[in-house]
Amino acid sequence: MSSHDKQPLIPFSSQGAKLALIIGLAAAVVSACCCLGAGLAVITWGRDLYQASMNRLLPTAGLNQPVRDERIAFTVHGLRCGLDTIDGLFSRESATGQFCLVELSASNLGTRRMTVSDAAQRAVLATGHVYAADTTAGLVANGGQQVFPSDLRPGRSVTGIVVFDIPRRTTITRLELHESQSSGGVRVTPR
Repeated sequence: MSSHDKQPLIPFSSQGAKLALIIGLAAAVVSACCCLGAGLAVITWGRDLYQASMNRLLPTAGLNQPVRDERIAFTVHGLRCGLDTIDGLFSRESATGQFCLVELSASNLGTRRMTVSDAAQRAVLATGHVYAADTTAGLVANGGQQVFPSDLRPGRSVTGIVVFDIPRRTTITRLELHESQSSGGVRVTPR
């Protein structure tokens, strides 16, 4: 028997190869659709689901109630919105929308120096939009003194005004206060 006369151990059928190819392509299309669907779900609802889960996990307080984020305890003493301008001794800041002034205390409960910055604080509106503090307006609101950022030794506190510039006819539903940009944060409902 010559090498050309040998029969393969497994018979090859062109019909079986076509079926295997069709099944393989169908599996690839189904996998691609699942991945695309999962990706679209994350893009569409991921932020909302993440925010909802974080909202359930963050420690929450109201006005004049201390709440701790890692080594810093925050207390919001008041919130006043609706200001068009903030006047200082030598300068004036104008809001794009309206200024909201938050009277905030921060206490270092840790054993080493900590820097507390207004840049790490956030205001959240009912729409879910998040606004960072306006550091320049905060400087003017604090009488030209740089209250935030503040370098706090252990056991020390600072009280000052954190300013947010939010759209007119909107309200702050919560504040998210952070020891640092990367800390977990705490939530304060100011009303």
